[in-house]
Formats: sequence, structure tokens, C-alpha cells
Amino acid sequence: MAYPVQDLVLHYFMIGTGFTLLLDVIIRIIKTSEPYTAIEVVASIMLWPVMVCVFIVNFIKGIRNV
Repeated sequence: MAYPVQDLVLHYFMIGTGFTLLLDVIIRIIKTSEPYTAIEVVASIMLWPVMVCVFIVNFIKGIRNV
């Protein structure tokens, strides 16, 4: 089943928004760094696949250091 382009774009931004929200809430709870600024939120939503890869790599590195 082929999706129209606007459905794919909508899903892309919905996933990015959800991931960014989750990451921002985690940062605010753990207080590991400053909360996201508006520009960082927009960048994270648009580049969420990169952010997921960075998160996974740092998560694995963190587990190995424990």
C-alpha cells in the first residue's frame, strides 16, 4: 500500500516530535544537561534519525563503562 507523500512527512514529524519530547523529559528528570532550547527542539525534530543513533551509541557506551 503506497502512502501519499504528505502522510509520510506527517509520520516523520510525529515520530520526531515524540522522540524529542521523550528525550527532553528524560533530560529534565535526570538533569544531566541544560534543557533543550527552541532551536535545539526544531533541529531534533527534523534530524530525529541522527538523534536516535547518537542516543543508542551513547547508551551502549554508558552500559560498557559501568
